[in-house]
Amino acid sequence: MEKIKNFINQNKIDLIWVSFITLIAFGIRFFALQNSSDLILDETYSWYFASQKSFIDVIREINNQDIHLPFYFVLLHFWIKLFGDSVNSMRLCSLLLFLPVIPISFFTVKSLFNRSAGYYAMILFCINTFVIFYSNQVRFYSMIVPLALIIAYSFVKLLEKFEKKYVLSFIIFHSILLYTFSMSLVLSMFYFIVGFSYVLIKKRNIKDFILIYCVIGLISLPALFVIVNNLFLMHGNLCTYSQEFFRFSWNIVTDVLENFFTSENYLIINHHYNYRNLFDNLNNPKYFFLIFIPILISLFGFFRSLLSNNIRLNLLILPSIFSFIYIILLASADVIYLQTKYLLIIF
Repeated sequence: MEKIKNFINQNKIDLIWVSFITLIAFGIRFFALQNSSDLILDETYSWYFASQKSFIDVIREINNQDIHLPFYFVLLHFWIKLFGDSVNSMRLCSLLLFLPVIPISFFTVKSLFNRSAGYYAMILFCINTFVIFYSNQVRFYSMIVPLALIIAYSFVKLLEKFEKKYVLSFIIFHSILLYTFSMSLVLSMFYFIVGFSYVLIKKRNIKDFILIYCVIGLISLPALFVIVNNLFLMHGNLCTYSQEFFRFSWNIVTDVLENFFTSENYLIINHHYNYRNLFDNLNNPKYFFLIFIPILISLFGFFRSLLSNNIRLNLLILPSIFSFIYIILLASADVIYLQTKYLLIIF
């Protein structure tokens, strides 16, 4: 209790601003929720799975009919039991699952870097169109953003010093993420590669790091089995689905840049997957000044920061960079189909 009081006393101004920005983020999303349409197809599946009689039935039905993992659907099942299954009620569940990312982003980024970076991250999560859209969907995407951020923070901190609180945080939230989203297995793989390379170079805590992943593997064994099983047994179906509906185009990189670095979202605004080239609309002044220029500035800052020799920054961002490259290559080879929302985990 004393630690909490000290924390509040030392961070009064920050807590006021974090509360204010969190309230704005809630208001924006609540306004979007009131103006949203009926459930889309994917959201209907969420309702169907979550509306089963028991959470055991939820897990069984997902296992029989879907390639996704059950954690979010089980949470939604209990939410429906308490608050009903109206469209707004279910979307409010997603909104509230996402909202903690606002204070989490500030305090984690402030802890790793500085206060200014914390405010930047918090405001980005507050106003970015990409995360606003998916934080209101009746899907698991709202969960993966705060989970991925906590994991990234814990990862950096435990590599600096293997304190119990960081180790437990990494194991717990990493395992939850693996039970929430199949694509997290790719991110998990690169966290291991980057982390193991780091401890190997430093020649310290090698056994401890391997043990952490052994524990995560044991906890997540059922989820890992489902992911691998789907990868091999449904490979043909996934390729067919990709070729018929979501044929990969390298122009998806443009869409990713717009989603990550601006408030533009071509996919959401146009409701189809006709990706275009980054240079196609340069004759449009609005696109040039509001989209193209911010992307150039962001990329300049992004690559400049990578060359800064900031170890914390490299540890934070390298697993996501490698995951992004790997997922794009898999999609280009038609091993998996790719929609921009699946990259939300590395946002």
